[in-house]
Amino acid sequence: MNNMPDAIRNLKGNKALMQSLTQSKEAKQLMRMLSEKDGGAALKKAANAAERGNTAEMAKMIAEMMKDPQAAALIQRINDAAQGKDK
Repeated sequence: MNNMPDAIRNLKGNKALMQSLTQSKEAKQLMRMLSEKDGGAALKKAANAAERGNTAEMAKMIAEMMKDPQAAALIQRINDAAQGKDK
């Protein structure tokens, strides 16, 4: 996960890659995991805050998810795909 800024840079301006990643089975599974506890309320709140420039809640959610080995593996696969390492 050391190259997360690289992954973000790769996504900027690449609508096709972003769409591909968000529709991947890994992203869908991760979204289910993020929404399990409260039906997605916390995720929606964090996304809304991030849209306003406050990414702290989203970062906290991701940090929590990284404690779960299954979620961490999903995040790593999504990160690798964003960097073109999945091929």
